[in-house]
Amino acid sequence: MAIPCRGGRCHPHRRCSAVLLCGAAGFFLLQAVGLLDLKALWISPRWSCSDAATVSRRPGTSALTRQAARGFGAADDGKPKYKRKRVPLAQLEADHGKEKAAAVSRVLKGEPAPSPEIMARARFSALRAKDVVFMSLSEVDSVRPLLETRVRNWAVTLGLQEATEAEGEDGPSAALREPKSMKVISAEDDKVEFKVICKSSTLHEESIFEEDEKRGWVFSGEAEFSKWLDN
Repeated sequence: MAIPCRGGRCHPHRRCSAVLLCGAAGFFLLQAVGLLDLKALWISPRWSCSDAATVSRRPGTSALTRQAARGFGAADDGKPKYKRKRVPLAQLEADHGKEKAAAVSRVLKGEPAPSPEIMARARFSALRAKDVVFMSLSEVDSVRPLLETRVRNWAVTLGLQEATEAEGEDGPSAALREPKSMKVISAEDDKVEFKVICKSSTLHEESIFEEDEKRGWVFSGEAEFSKWLDN
C-alpha cells in the first residue's frame, strides 16, 4: 500500500520552493531523531491492509507475510527458541497429492524450490505445522527485514506468543491458526493463485514470488490480490 499524498496544491509564487525545501528539511530532521516512522505510515505491526477485505495490486501486501509459532524452551536472553518442524510424508501426500508431495518435502528439508507453486505448497505445510522458522526464511518482508522480527510476528499471529499492546488485537488473519486445506487455482510465471481454507474463513490470494539463490523461489511479500472470504 503506497503512502497517500498528504500535500496540498503548491502556490504558484516563487516562495513555494522555499516552503517545500523547509518542509523537506523538517521532515528528514524528524525522521532522523526518530519522531517520524515511515514504516508506521505504510503498515502497522500486526494490522495491515492485508487484514481488510481486499488488498490491491502490487505493491500490495499479502495476508501470508504480515503474519508469521510455538517456542521450544527459552534462549539466554529470555526469548523463545524455535526449531524446524518435521512434516510426515503422509501429511504432505494428503495435502498436495503424491506427485507433488516429494518435491514439497525436499523444499521443507532445505533444497531449492523448483517453482513458485512448490514453494507456495511448502509454505502451506509449514503454516499447518506452525513452523515459523520456515515461514520466515521463505519470505521477503521489507517492513521486518530481521529474521528474528519476522519469526516473532508469525508467532504472535499464530497464537504461539501473546501480543503486546503495541502489536494490537487479532485481525482476520488469526484464522491462519487453524488451516485445513489448500487449493492451488493457477500457477503461472512468478504468481500462484490459491485458497487456504481455514476453520472459520478462507484466504484467497494470488501471491508473487521471486527467485532466490539459496531457496530457488521465495515469497516476495506482495500479492496481486489478497482477501478473506466467509466459509
